[in-house]
Formats: sequence, C-alpha cells, structure tokens
Amino acid sequence: MHESGYGSRPDLLPPSVVRLTRTREAGARWVARDGVELLTLEEHLCVERRALGGLPRRSDGTVEWDRRPDDVVRTHEADATALAAEVVALAEQAASVVVLDGSLAVPSVRVPTSAAADVVREMTARATELWVVPDGVPVLLEYAYFQDTVVRAVVPSVDDGPQDDA
Repeated sequence: MHESGYGSRPDLLPPSVVRLTRTREAGARWVARDGVELLTLEEHLCVERRALGGLPRRSDGTVEWDRRPDDVVRTHEADATALAAEVVALAEQAASVVVLDGSLAVPSVRVPTSAAADVVREMTARATELWVVPDGVPVLLEYAYFQDTVVRAVVPSVDDGPQDDA
C-alpha cells in the first residue's frame, strides 16, 4: 500500500477483512484475511472505470441516478440490512464482489459473495459511500448515506460504448 493516498488506511477496514501482522523484515503491516484480496491502485481504477466510469456523479462521488432512471432496478432507504440483502441476491450470479469505499484511503477489497453481506454490514458502520461490484455481472450496488439510498442498478461497462449523460 502507498504511504499516503490510495490504500493508506487498511486499518479502517473491518477485522473480518484484514489483520495486522508483524515480521522482522517488514515490521507491522496489514494483510488480507483468507479469501479476501486487497486491490492495488491499478485494480481499483479498473473496477471503478468499468462500473462507474460512464455514470454522472455528484461532488461527493455518488451517482446521479435521476439522470439515469432507466438503469435503476430497485431503491431502498440507506441501511446496512438493505445493502446486505442486495448482496445476498447476487450470490447466484457472481462468485465474488469488489467493495469500493467512498474514501480512496481505504483500499478496495474483493471478497467471496458468501461473505460479502457480513463485510458490507461492517463497512457501513463507518463509510458514507460504498459501491459493490459483482465480478462479471453488469450490476452496481450503491450505498449513499447522505442521499439515504441503497440503489441496485444495471450498468453497462464503459467498454460497451459511450454513455449518454444528458
């Protein structure tokens, strides 16, 4: 992880995702738990571009869904239970999901879908924005605390062509 910037605060991830280890060579450092992958900056940017790159965004980073109403499948009030339920619904479609935090200091993580509901419940205790991107499925889940929404949307990849934001 970088000293500052992306991934500099893995300590803000839940204990079910990371743990602190100590070695003589490297000293103390955060490592992913079994089955969890901490994404590099390059991997994070790739997932972010694929899932969010073609969507209009507010200044806080959340998606302006009112400009893309046809993409929205379901909307709930923002709470951890609603987000976890949407993650559980993805279990049959994807083996793993990437969770992106609204803060770049917190590294994005890839977790098995079977564990993702618990992970997002824990992450919503601290985060104000989260995005859940299932691997290989054109769906995006957005948790936006200040917008008071959990949105499930179908999002075409930016690689599928330009998106009309107007």
